This record gives sequence, structure tokens and C-alpha cells, in this order.
Amino acid sequence: MAALFTAFPSAELALKILGGVYICYLALKIATASTGPANVASAGAPKIRDGILLSVLNPKGYAAFLAIFSNFLLPISPTGLALVVTGLVCLVVTAAVDLGWLCLGSLIGPLMRAPGKSRAIRVGFGVMMVAAVLWAFTQ
Repeated sequence: MAALFTAFPSAELALKILGGVYICYLALKIATASTGPANVASAGAPKIRDGILLSVLNPKGYAAFLAIFSNFLLPISPTGLALVVTGLVCLVVTAAVDLGWLCLGSLIGPLMRAPGKSRAIRVGFGVMMVAAVLWAFTQ
């Protein structure tokens, strides 16, 4: 990707703009999503198979691993061992982050059942997403 963006700087800018617009669109959808109890009840709790399927089909995960392996391979010899150890470190970090998100979800779950608090949380997440896009464009 770095070579592609070096050869075509306008492609990098275009991709950044499209990505930023998409994140802002998602932020708007999150902030304006329905918070009624009917919405929560009809959706039901996600099953573990849903989480596994989401993880396997998540293109962001593959992009992150590709970025790590192409830029931050651990300095271990032989290269095959470096790939395995780097992969294991990524797996441990991913598991820790996922566990943290599960804990956060457990903490805010009861708040999401109260429409007023749910709206405030959703708007807060939306604002943080837009702030992250703005921060990324100023760097």
C-alpha cells in the first residue's frame, strides 16, 4: 500500500476522504439509532456463533494483521519463527482487547436499556468517532 500511495498520492487522499466520510456516516447512524425497548427485545442477544462469524468475516482484522506483518515483524531469526511469534503476540493482544470490550459491554448493557441513557451513550460514541476522523486529518 505504501508503494501504491507513493506512486499515486491522490489515491491516498481520496481513500482518506472516503474513509472519513464513511466513519462520519456510521457515527450519524449510531447517534440516531432507535433506543426503544422494542428494538432491543426484537434483536435479542447475539449468540457466540455471531461473534465468531463477525470476527472471521471482519476485513478490518485482516487489514490490521497485514499492516502489522508488513511493518512490524519481530526481529527474531529465522523469519518463520518471527512470523509465528508475531502472530501469537497479535492473537494475545486481540484476545485482551476483545475481553476489554466484553467487560465494557457488560458494564454499559444495563444503561443501554434506558432510552435516555442509551441515547446519550450513542451520541457520545458518534461524537468520539467524528473527533477521531478530525484528529486523523490534522495529523
